[in-house]
Amino acid sequence: VEMSEITLSSPMKVDINIYQGDSGSFKITMTGPLGAPIDISGAAWDGDIRVKANDASPVTSFDFVPDAGDTSSVDVFLSAAKSELLVAKSYVYDIEMREGGSVTTLIYGDISVIQDVSRP
Repeated sequence: VEMSEITLSSPMKVDINIYQGDSGSFKITMTGPLGAPIDISGAAWDGDIRVKANDASPVTSFDFVPDAGDTSSVDVFLSAAKSELLVAKSYVYDIEMREGGSVTTLIYGDISVIQDVSRP
């Protein structure tokens, strides 16, 4: 019998650079194998930022806002107040979509932080 491999999930690795204290955002858009949009308007989202993946508590997390005009997209935000909490030079993160009983990690990666110089 020949052994095979099954992959249950294959999130995309996307590294993020953040300037501490600045806000920023990006969009996640879901499409099927042939490029047709997938309706994710009913999904719940989670995106934690931790120093190490196995740390008990996140340092902070991303906020998610469904795109009002596109049911296949969600906007991912990191507020200035939340990025101010990133005092180390590096972190890890992932972003999960939860729909029904399914959890799918869509992206993960490293976060590099440039420390803020000007402060109010």
